[in-house]
Amino acid sequence: MVNKPFIISISGDSASGKSTIANFIRIYYGYDNTTLISGDDLHKWERGDVMWNAITHLNPLANNLQLGDLQLMSLKEGAKVLRKVYNHNTGKFDQEIWVSPKKYIINEGLHSFYTTQSEELSDLKIYIDTDENLMTDFKIERDTLERGYTKEDVIETISNRKKDSEHIRKIQIEKANVIIKLSKLNGLDIECKTDVDYMLFNFIKRMHRELEEFVWMNIVLGNRTSITQSKGGNISSKVGDNLIIKQSGGKLKDIKYGKGYSIINYKDVDFKNIPTDNDLDDVLIALSSNTIYKKPSMETGFHTAFKKYVFHVHPIYLNCILSLENGKDIIDKLFKTEDFEYTYLNYYNPGLELTSKILNTNDIKDVVFLENHGLIVSSDDYYRCIDLISRINIFTKEYIRKNVNDFVEFTYAFYKISNKDIFTFPDAVIIDDYETNTAHNYILYYANQLGKIKELSNDDVEYLKNLKSEKYRK
Repeated sequence: MVNKPFIISISGDSASGKSTIANFIRIYYGYDNTTLISGDDLHKWERGDVMWNAITHLNPLANNLQLGDLQLMSLKEGAKVLRKVYNHNTGKFDQEIWVSPKKYIINEGLHSFYTTQSEELSDLKIYIDTDENLMTDFKIERDTLERGYTKEDVIETISNRKKDSEHIRKIQIEKANVIIKLSKLNGLDIECKTDVDYMLFNFIKRMHRELEEFVWMNIVLGNRTSITQSKGGNISSKVGDNLIIKQSGGKLKDIKYGKGYSIINYKDVDFKNIPTDNDLDDVLIALSSNTIYKKPSMETGFHTAFKKYVFHVHPIYLNCILSLENGKDIIDKLFKTEDFEYTYLNYYNPGLELTSKILNTNDIKDVVFLENHGLIVSSDDYYRCIDLISRINIFTKEYIRKNVNDFVEFTYAFYKISNKDIFTFPDAVIIDDYETNTAHNYILYYANQLGKIKELSNDDVEYLKNLKSEKYRK
């Protein structure tokens, strides 16, 4: 290679946020320009090996660091290397793969520039110095949710590794060109010891802030069952050409700093002219195929049509009205004099149908009422979005209270009712769980008292049951 790859080595303790920062860098430089290698591939033993009873993963002797140095040297010289891959889901090594160098090589791991050779090969050395309490939270969250450990197991592991942790931190933090400090109180702070690409680190700061904000928004609304239920609903945030959005089949309330979402570059995708739902599914898979993320939500396309923040939710009280034949008349009566303009759309099936309708509707408003479905709210201020959703939820609840005789607020007692012959919204067809069934029963009960129900047609029900993208949510 005429120009040798630029090697960025990222080190830090277990669960310090190395992978997240590494991915921010890949987003900044572009996945097509970056090769990522993980230090965990250098573990000497697989999970469950008796050797781990005597030595910890953080101990340099438990890792083939010399092999890592040789491979890093080969990549620096433009040669591809055959590398085994450690699979955290199984605790085993996957089949070896060929790794080819690109313009930027991101070398991420516990000992990325621990050795003299790896230090010298690295053009930029970043140490992630995360507050101990925050790192403990990250590790408990990750290892219990993704790797099958108990909280007690994780705390014991942290204690056993403390000596090795302090050792590799002391060695590498002194060698680092850049120290990224993460803490609960102060967020992300960056200390640069040498001249660096400041635009890169400003981007890292911005992505960290945007991601923390995104997680908070999902927690706020994801835990309000009257607003969104089970795997329904979606929130997105645009950051330049990138879109942060829930991964397909996930729940808003399960989104964490390191999981549950996708970050995709959407600018070059023509969502407006995708011919079929299967083609849409293929496009979404392709958007995440070269990243660490899973397929983004099938609603990704219409999220690109709005402002920075887009909230798509399924408020139960609102859906009681949107499920009526005269639902639009009621919406017009309730909201005509409010401080927002809105679009009212007749029912379109989620996926390609709804995406195409929104993208091809001229002058789509920041508030969209979706017949037999829910609500879309968009703004450049996420507090505005949350405020509008809350107000719409309160207004529709009060309308129901005034127009039925036995009103009670949404309660899980409605789960005991059973009627699956009529469907008033898509999730009731697709998802068979506690929250969705309760919402389905509540809406049927009160919509029947408010007026004549406009149920989903048999064709729409069959369409939803066979929609490829919906298999992720079943």
